Amino acid sequence: MTNEELEVLERADAAALPPPWQWWTSNSHNRLGTPNKADAVAYGYTSRDGVGNIAINELDMAVLVAARNALPALIRAAREQNELLAALHEFVGTPSAFDGNELLRVRNNARTLLARIEGDRP
Repeated sequence: MTNEELEVLERADAAALPPPWQWWTSNSHNRLGTPNKADAVAYGYTSRDGVGNIAINELDMAVLVAARNALPALIRAAREQNELLAALHEFVGTPSAFDGNELLRVRNNARTLLARIEGDRP
């Protein structure tokens, strides 16, 4: 994820009702809120005209949208980090004599891994 994408998530997180959130049931209605049930994030209701609606504030709506939209990139980033960590562990666990050629290989591998980790970062 880019720094800009992370900043969008950070702003949404800071503005929304703090975690943890959980689902609970009240009067046969599912509600999203905090464990103490004092703070409702979202719950359904029927308006005066009989139309179903969801009560939720715009800041909490924004964090739900931002989190959902970011989820694929977060999963990809986590998988890439896991792959990089596995490669680093494998590399570190490889015994070697560390001659001149080995040191050059270590440097080149380190540069490659850093480039992959940092991606598009400046």
